[in-house]
Amino acid sequence: MTEQQLQDYLKKMERKNWDELNLVLEVDPELLDWSYLLELRSKWYAQYRIVKRAFHQLITLVAFSPVWFVLGIGFVIFTEGWWISNIIFLFPVSVTIFVMGMAYISLRYGGISHQETIGKVLKEEIERRKRDQQERSLLY
Repeated sequence: MTEQQLQDYLKKMERKNWDELNLVLEVDPELLDWSYLLELRSKWYAQYRIVKRAFHQLITLVAFSPVWFVLGIGFVIFTEGWWISNIIFLFPVSVTIFVMGMAYISLRYGGISHQETIGKVLKEEIERRKRDQQERSLLY
């Protein structure tokens, strides 16, 4: 196996990992093995934390972006430093970074709502199996 074939194979496996979490939505979770379900939950949780953190950072950025505009106007009004008023241009830069970041999250991870749906399905299936296990243990 050449170096390029190995790299292609590794990239394919990484994409497969992404598809692995979507498998929960495409296939009935009852068909999945218990250990595999727990493994998927840990993978989902790691991915969900990444998405949630990035989402909150982008929201903070866009919420702070009007401050650049106000600071720029303030510098223009209260000082004679027109060159400082270039800070106004950080406003559209902040908004552009926000839009690009949200598009990346949506394309790469499916967005927060998609991640929450996967988490809900996993949680419900794990809870259902725990209840079934408890009921079986009570019967014996």
